[in-house]
Amino acid sequence: MENFWTFPITVFMAFFAIMNPLVNIPIFVKLTEGIDEKGKKQIAKTANVVAFIIVTAFILVGKYIFEIFGLTIPAFKVFAES
Repeated sequence: MENFWTFPITVFMAFFAIMNPLVNIPIFVKLTEGIDEKGKKQIAKTANVVAFIIVTAFILVGKYIFEIFGLTIPAFKVFAES
């Protein structure tokens, strides 16, 4: 059961770090200044749908994109020298 939760938690934490909602909140507030609540909700919904589509597309074709550019997962690993 431990391994079952390890992967989803790791993926969630990675997405949380990449998307960084805590930093993006003030940016969103500033960019939507002067727009009514209905407009802000529509912009937020559109942004979430677009982000979901991009992430889903990369999940589906990311492996092939990496192959095209000759990238491997170990190339992204950071090794600490002891």
